[in-house]
Amino acid sequence: MKIFKSVFILFISLGTLISCHDTGEPVIEPLGDYENGFFVVNEGNWTTGNASLTYISDDYTLIEQEVYKNVNGVALGDTAQSVFFVDNQAYIILNGSNKIEVVNRFTMEHIATIEGEGVSNPRYMIVNNGFGYISNWGNASDATDDFITVINLESNTVVNTIAIGEGPDRMTAKDDYIYINLKGGWNQNNKVVIVDTTSNTVITTLSVGDVPNAILKDSNNDIWVLCQGNPSYANAGETSGGLYKISNNEVVYSENFTDLEHPESLVINGNDLYYTLNAKVFTKTVEENSITHEIVAFEGNYYNILAHAGKLYTLDAEGFSSEGTLLIYDLNTSSLDITLTTGIIPNGVVFN
Repeated sequence: MKIFKSVFILFISLGTLISCHDTGEPVIEPLGDYENGFFVVNEGNWTTGNASLTYISDDYTLIEQEVYKNVNGVALGDTAQSVFFVDNQAYIILNGSNKIEVVNRFTMEHIATIEGEGVSNPRYMIVNNGFGYISNWGNASDATDDFITVINLESNTVVNTIAIGEGPDRMTAKDDYIYINLKGGWNQNNKVVIVDTTSNTVITTLSVGDVPNAILKDSNNDIWVLCQGNPSYANAGETSGGLYKISNNEVVYSENFTDLEHPESLVINGNDLYYTLNAKVFTKTVEENSITHEIVAFEGNYYNILAHAGKLYTLDAEGFSSEGTLLIYDLNTSSLDITLTTGIIPNGVVFN
Protein backbone atom coordinates (compact mmCIF):
# COMPACT_ATOMS: atom_id res chain seq x y z
CA MET A 1 0.00 0.00 0.00
CA LYS A 2 2.81 2.42 0.85
CA ILE A 3 4.47 1.64 -2.49
CA PHE A 4 1.18 2.30 -4.31
CA LYS A 5 0.75 5.62 -2.52
CA SER A 6 4.31 6.68 -3.37
CA VAL A 7 3.89 5.79 -7.03
CA PHE A 8 0.52 7.59 -7.12
CA ILE A 9 1.97 10.75 -5.57
CA LEU A 10 4.91 10.66 -8.00
CA PHE A 11 2.50 10.25 -10.91
CA ILE A 12 0.38 13.21 -9.78
CA SER A 13 3.50 15.36 -9.28
CA LEU A 14 4.81 14.54 -12.74
CA GLY A 15 1.41 15.23 -14.23
CA THR A 16 1.29 18.61 -12.51
CA LEU A 17 4.83 19.44 -13.68
CA ILE A 18 4.05 18.49 -17.25
CA SER A 19 0.76 20.40 -17.30
CA CYS A 20 2.51 23.54 -16.07
CA HIS A 21 4.86 23.46 -19.05
CA ASP A 22 2.51 21.92 -21.61
CA THR A 23 0.73 25.16 -22.55
CA GLY A 24 0.81 24.55 -26.26
CA GLU A 25 3.45 27.25 -26.69
CA PRO A 26 7.15 26.42 -27.18
CA VAL A 27 9.49 27.38 -24.36
CA ILE A 28 11.82 30.05 -25.75
CA GLU A 29 15.19 30.08 -24.06
CA PRO A 30 16.97 33.45 -23.85
CA LEU A 31 19.78 33.89 -26.37
CA GLY A 32 22.00 35.84 -23.98
CA ASP A 33 22.35 38.87 -21.74
CA TYR A 34 22.52 41.24 -24.71
CA GLU A 35 19.48 40.01 -26.63
CA ASN A 36 16.94 42.73 -25.88
CA GLY A 37 18.79 45.91 -26.72
CA PHE A 38 21.25 47.57 -29.06
CA PHE A 39 24.91 48.51 -29.17
CA VAL A 40 26.75 51.79 -29.62
CA VAL A 41 30.11 51.43 -31.40
CA ASN A 42 32.72 53.60 -29.67
CA GLU A 43 35.67 54.31 -31.92
CA GLY A 44 38.02 55.34 -29.13
CA ASN A 45 41.16 57.43 -29.62
CA TRP A 46 43.55 56.48 -32.40
CA THR A 47 46.53 54.33 -31.22
CA THR A 48 45.31 54.17 -27.61
CA GLY A 49 43.47 50.84 -27.81
CA ASN A 50 40.37 52.12 -25.99
CA ALA A 51 37.70 51.15 -28.53
CA SER A 52 34.57 49.73 -26.89
CA LEU A 53 30.92 48.76 -27.20
CA THR A 54 28.11 50.18 -25.08
CA TYR A 55 25.00 48.04 -24.56
CA ILE A 56 21.63 49.76 -24.01
CA SER A 57 18.44 47.82 -23.30
CA ASP A 58 15.40 48.52 -25.46
CA ASP A 59 13.66 50.30 -22.58
CA TYR A 60 16.82 52.36 -21.85
CA THR A 61 16.92 51.17 -18.21
CA LEU A 62 20.18 49.21 -18.54
CA ILE A 63 23.40 50.76 -19.85
CA GLU A 64 26.63 48.76 -19.77
CA GLN A 65 29.92 50.19 -20.97
CA GLU A 66 32.88 48.06 -22.16
CA VAL A 67 30.76 44.96 -22.76
CA TYR A 68 33.41 43.12 -24.80
CA LYS A 69 36.02 43.63 -22.08
CA ASN A 70 33.56 42.72 -19.34
CA VAL A 71 32.79 39.37 -20.98
CA ASN A 72 36.17 38.40 -22.42
CA GLY A 73 38.55 39.97 -19.90
CA VAL A 74 40.64 41.82 -22.50
CA ALA A 75 40.35 45.19 -24.25
CA LEU A 76 38.63 45.22 -27.63
CA GLY A 77 41.42 46.94 -29.53
CA ASP A 78 42.26 50.12 -31.43
CA THR A 79 39.66 52.19 -33.31
CA ALA A 80 36.36 50.35 -33.75
CA GLN A 81 35.31 51.47 -37.22
CA SER A 82 32.04 49.54 -37.45
CA VAL A 83 30.10 46.43 -36.39
CA PHE A 84 28.06 44.14 -38.64
CA PHE A 85 25.62 41.41 -37.51
CA VAL A 86 25.29 38.10 -39.37
CA ASP A 87 22.87 35.63 -37.80
CA ASN A 88 24.15 35.05 -34.23
CA GLN A 89 27.56 36.56 -34.90
CA ALA A 90 28.86 40.12 -34.64
CA TYR A 91 31.86 41.23 -36.69
CA ILE A 92 33.67 44.06 -34.90
CA ILE A 93 35.93 45.80 -37.41
CA LEU A 94 38.97 47.38 -35.74
CA ASN A 95 40.62 49.77 -38.13
CA GLY A 96 43.66 50.65 -35.99
CA SER A 97 44.30 47.05 -34.90
CA ASN A 98 44.00 45.68 -38.46
CA LYS A 99 41.68 42.89 -37.37
CA ILE A 100 38.06 41.78 -37.06
CA GLU A 101 36.89 40.30 -33.77
CA VAL A 102 34.03 37.84 -34.19
CA VAL A 103 31.74 37.35 -31.18
CA ASN A 104 28.34 35.93 -30.33
CA ARG A 105 26.09 38.98 -30.72
CA PHE A 106 23.86 37.95 -27.80
CA THR A 107 26.52 36.92 -25.28
CA MET A 108 29.57 38.90 -26.54
CA GLU A 109 31.69 35.76 -26.10
CA HIS A 110 34.70 35.66 -28.42
CA ILE A 111 34.53 33.25 -31.37
CA ALA A 112 37.39 34.12 -33.72
CA THR A 113 39.86 36.78 -34.82
CA ILE A 114 40.31 37.52 -38.53
CA GLU A 115 43.64 39.18 -39.27
CA GLY A 116 46.77 38.86 -41.36
CA GLU A 117 47.47 39.39 -45.04
CA GLY A 118 43.80 39.70 -46.06
CA VAL A 119 42.99 42.45 -43.56
CA SER A 120 44.66 45.86 -43.78
CA ASN A 121 43.07 49.05 -42.49
CA PRO A 122 39.55 47.51 -42.58
CA ARG A 123 36.50 49.77 -42.68
CA TYR A 124 33.01 48.32 -43.26
CA MET A 125 31.27 45.02 -44.01
CA ILE A 126 28.34 43.80 -46.08
CA VAL A 127 27.01 40.28 -46.78
CA ASN A 128 25.86 38.91 -50.14
CA ASN A 129 25.40 35.41 -51.55
CA GLY A 130 26.51 33.84 -48.29
CA PHE A 131 29.88 35.60 -47.99
CA GLY A 132 31.10 38.63 -46.10
CA TYR A 133 32.76 41.54 -47.92
CA ILE A 134 35.01 43.96 -46.01
CA SER A 135 36.46 47.19 -47.42
CA ASN A 136 40.18 47.83 -46.77
CA TRP A 137 42.22 50.97 -47.32
CA GLY A 138 45.60 49.26 -46.95
CA ASN A 139 48.16 52.03 -46.61
CA ALA A 140 45.81 55.00 -46.74
CA SER A 141 48.41 57.15 -48.49
CA ASP A 142 48.96 54.53 -51.23
CA ALA A 143 46.33 54.70 -53.98
CA THR A 144 47.20 51.28 -55.41
CA ASP A 145 46.89 48.78 -52.55
CA ASP A 146 43.17 49.01 -51.65
CA PHE A 147 40.96 45.92 -51.78
CA ILE A 148 37.83 44.07 -50.69
CA THR A 149 38.25 41.03 -48.44
CA VAL A 150 35.92 38.05 -48.99
CA ILE A 151 35.10 36.15 -45.79
CA ASN A 152 33.80 32.59 -45.36
CA LEU A 153 31.12 33.16 -42.70
CA GLU A 154 31.19 29.56 -41.47
CA SER A 155 34.93 29.30 -40.86
CA ASN A 156 35.53 33.06 -40.41
CA THR A 157 38.52 32.93 -42.73
CA VAL A 158 39.67 35.02 -45.69
CA VAL A 159 38.96 33.15 -48.94
CA ASN A 160 39.58 35.87 -51.54
CA THR A 161 40.48 39.50 -52.12
CA ILE A 162 39.29 41.85 -54.86
CA ALA A 163 41.56 44.67 -56.02
CA ILE A 164 39.67 47.95 -56.03
CA GLY A 165 40.21 51.68 -56.56
CA GLU A 166 41.39 54.07 -53.87
CA GLY A 167 39.54 54.34 -50.56
CA PRO A 168 36.74 51.72 -50.58
CA ASP A 169 34.48 52.55 -47.66
CA ARG A 170 30.77 52.05 -46.96
CA MET A 171 28.82 49.50 -49.00
CA THR A 172 25.31 48.25 -49.71
CA ALA A 173 23.97 45.15 -51.48
CA LYS A 174 21.28 44.53 -54.09
CA ASP A 175 20.58 41.22 -55.84
CA ASP A 176 23.96 39.69 -56.77
CA TYR A 177 25.81 42.99 -56.51
CA ILE A 178 27.55 45.05 -53.89
CA TYR A 179 27.92 48.80 -54.35
CA ILE A 180 31.09 50.29 -52.88
CA ASN A 181 31.85 53.94 -52.23
CA LEU A 182 35.39 54.89 -53.22
CA LYS A 183 35.93 57.66 -50.70
CA GLY A 184 39.64 58.04 -51.33
CA GLY A 185 41.45 57.01 -48.14
CA TRP A 186 43.50 59.97 -46.96
CA ASN A 187 43.05 61.43 -50.42
CA GLN A 188 39.81 62.05 -52.34
CA ASN A 189 37.93 59.90 -54.84
CA ASN A 190 34.60 60.17 -56.65
CA LYS A 191 33.49 56.70 -57.72
CA VAL A 192 31.02 53.92 -56.89
CA VAL A 193 32.24 50.46 -57.88
CA ILE A 194 29.77 47.63 -58.54
CA VAL A 195 30.99 44.09 -57.86
CA ASP A 196 29.21 40.93 -59.05
CA THR A 197 29.41 38.57 -56.08
CA THR A 198 28.74 35.48 -58.19
CA SER A 199 32.17 35.94 -59.78
CA ASN A 200 33.76 38.48 -57.38
CA THR A 201 34.62 40.76 -60.27
CA VAL A 202 34.10 44.48 -60.87
CA ILE A 203 31.42 44.94 -63.54
CA THR A 204 31.31 48.72 -63.72
CA THR A 205 32.49 51.94 -62.11
CA LEU A 206 30.21 54.97 -61.83
CA SER A 207 31.29 58.58 -61.40
CA VAL A 208 29.58 60.50 -58.59
CA GLY A 209 30.51 63.58 -56.55
CA ASP A 210 33.74 64.02 -54.63
CA VAL A 211 34.27 61.99 -51.43
CA PRO A 212 31.20 59.71 -51.36
CA ASN A 213 30.73 59.05 -47.64
CA ALA A 214 27.35 57.26 -47.41
CA ILE A 215 25.54 54.71 -49.57
CA LEU A 216 22.13 53.15 -48.85
CA LYS A 217 19.33 51.22 -50.56
CA ASP A 218 15.76 52.57 -50.29
CA SER A 219 12.41 50.71 -50.28
CA ASN A 220 12.27 50.94 -54.10
CA ASN A 221 15.64 49.15 -54.39
CA ASP A 222 17.32 52.32 -55.63
CA ILE A 223 20.77 53.21 -54.32
CA TRP A 224 21.44 56.63 -52.78
CA VAL A 225 24.93 58.10 -52.44
CA LEU A 226 25.75 61.19 -50.38
CA CYS A 227 29.01 62.90 -51.34
CA GLN A 228 30.79 65.18 -48.90
CA GLY A 229 32.79 67.12 -51.47
CA ASN A 230 36.51 67.86 -51.39
CA PRO A 231 37.74 69.62 -48.24
CA SER A 232 39.47 72.97 -48.41
CA TYR A 233 42.92 71.37 -48.21
CA ALA A 234 42.42 69.06 -51.21
CA ASN A 235 45.03 69.31 -53.95
CA ALA A 236 42.25 69.42 -56.55
CA GLY A 237 40.53 72.28 -54.72
CA GLU A 238 37.49 72.46 -52.47
CA THR A 239 34.17 71.30 -53.93
CA SER A 240 30.57 71.13 -52.73
CA GLY A 241 28.87 67.89 -51.81
CA GLY A 242 26.07 66.22 -53.73
CA LEU A 243 23.30 63.63 -53.61
CA TYR A 244 23.08 60.88 -56.24
CA LYS A 245 20.61 58.09 -57.04
CA ILE A 246 21.61 54.87 -58.83
CA SER A 247 18.99 52.71 -60.56
CA ASN A 248 19.68 49.75 -62.88
CA ASN A 249 23.37 50.34 -62.26
CA GLU A 250 23.27 53.87 -63.69
CA VAL A 251 23.22 57.31 -62.09
CA VAL A 252 19.69 58.62 -62.72
CA TYR A 253 19.54 61.64 -60.41
CA SER A 254 22.05 64.07 -58.98
CA GLU A 255 21.91 67.39 -57.19
CA ASN A 256 24.82 69.44 -55.95
CA PHE A 257 24.88 71.52 -52.82
CA THR A 258 25.90 75.19 -53.03
CA ASP A 259 28.42 77.50 -51.36
CA LEU A 260 30.98 74.72 -50.79
CA GLU A 261 28.67 72.84 -48.40
CA HIS A 262 29.78 69.44 -47.08
CA PRO A 263 26.83 67.20 -46.07
CA GLU A 264 27.34 64.04 -44.01
CA SER A 265 25.58 61.03 -42.44
CA LEU A 266 22.84 59.93 -44.82
CA VAL A 267 20.15 57.61 -43.38
CA ILE A 268 16.80 56.27 -44.63
CA ASN A 269 13.57 55.83 -42.69
CA GLY A 270 10.79 54.48 -44.91
CA ASN A 271 10.64 56.82 -47.92
CA ASP A 272 12.45 59.65 -46.15
CA LEU A 273 16.13 60.50 -46.44
CA TYR A 274 17.89 62.33 -43.60
CA TYR A 275 21.33 63.92 -43.69
CA THR A 276 23.38 66.37 -41.64
CA LEU A 277 24.80 69.69 -42.80
CA ASN A 278 26.35 72.47 -40.72
CA ALA A 279 25.13 71.00 -37.39
CA LYS A 280 21.56 70.69 -38.71
CA VAL A 281 19.43 67.77 -39.91
CA PHE A 282 17.65 67.94 -43.28
CA THR A 283 15.20 65.58 -44.94
CA LYS A 284 13.64 64.79 -48.31
CA THR A 285 11.50 61.97 -49.65
CA VAL A 286 12.93 59.59 -52.22
CA GLU A 287 10.56 61.08 -54.82
CA GLU A 288 11.38 64.76 -54.23
CA ASN A 289 14.02 66.70 -56.14
CA SER A 290 14.53 69.14 -53.26
CA ILE A 291 17.23 68.76 -50.59
CA THR A 292 16.34 71.74 -48.41
CA HIS A 293 13.88 70.62 -45.72
CA GLU A 294 15.47 71.47 -42.38
CA ILE A 295 14.27 69.89 -39.13
CA VAL A 296 15.06 72.59 -36.58
CA ALA A 297 14.36 70.35 -33.58
CA PHE A 298 17.25 68.02 -34.46
CA GLU A 299 20.11 70.53 -34.50
CA GLY A 300 23.42 69.33 -33.04
CA ASN A 301 27.10 68.63 -33.71
CA TYR A 302 26.64 64.97 -34.60
CA TYR A 303 29.46 62.61 -35.52
CA ASN A 304 26.88 60.30 -37.10
CA ILE A 305 23.13 59.71 -37.26
CA LEU A 306 21.09 56.55 -37.79
CA ALA A 307 17.38 55.86 -38.26
CA HIS A 308 15.58 52.83 -36.87
CA ALA A 309 11.92 51.99 -36.20
CA GLY A 310 10.71 55.57 -36.45
CA LYS A 311 13.47 57.05 -34.31
CA LEU A 312 16.59 59.07 -35.12
CA TYR A 313 19.72 58.08 -33.20
CA THR A 314 22.25 60.94 -33.10
CA LEU A 315 25.81 60.58 -31.83
CA ASP A 316 27.81 63.45 -30.33
CA ALA A 317 31.53 62.77 -29.83
CA GLU A 318 31.73 65.59 -27.25
CA GLY A 319 35.20 66.87 -28.13
CA PHE A 320 36.60 63.47 -29.19
CA SER A 321 38.46 62.85 -25.93
CA SER A 322 35.90 61.85 -23.28
CA GLU A 323 32.61 59.99 -23.08
CA GLY A 324 30.16 60.77 -25.87
CA THR A 325 26.39 61.20 -25.96
CA LEU A 326 23.53 59.40 -27.70
CA LEU A 327 20.36 61.46 -28.25
CA ILE A 328 17.29 59.57 -29.49
CA TYR A 329 14.50 61.50 -31.24
CA ASP A 330 11.01 60.44 -32.28
CA LEU A 331 10.75 61.10 -36.03
CA ASN A 332 6.96 61.38 -35.90
CA THR A 333 6.85 64.09 -33.23
CA SER A 334 10.36 65.59 -33.66
CA SER A 335 10.73 65.30 -29.88
CA LEU A 336 13.73 64.14 -27.85
CA ASP A 337 13.06 60.77 -26.20
CA ILE A 338 16.18 60.35 -24.10
CA THR A 339 19.85 61.31 -23.74
CA LEU A 340 22.36 58.58 -22.81
CA THR A 341 26.10 58.38 -22.12
CA THR A 342 28.33 56.29 -24.41
CA GLY A 343 32.02 55.46 -24.62
CA ILE A 344 34.72 57.57 -26.28
CA ILE A 345 33.88 58.82 -29.80
CA PRO A 346 30.61 57.00 -30.58
CA ASN A 347 30.35 56.49 -34.34
CA GLY A 348 27.55 54.00 -34.90
CA VAL A 349 24.56 52.09 -33.52
CA VAL A 350 23.79 48.41 -34.24
CA PHE A 351 20.36 46.93 -33.58
CA ASN A 352 19.44 43.37 -32.62
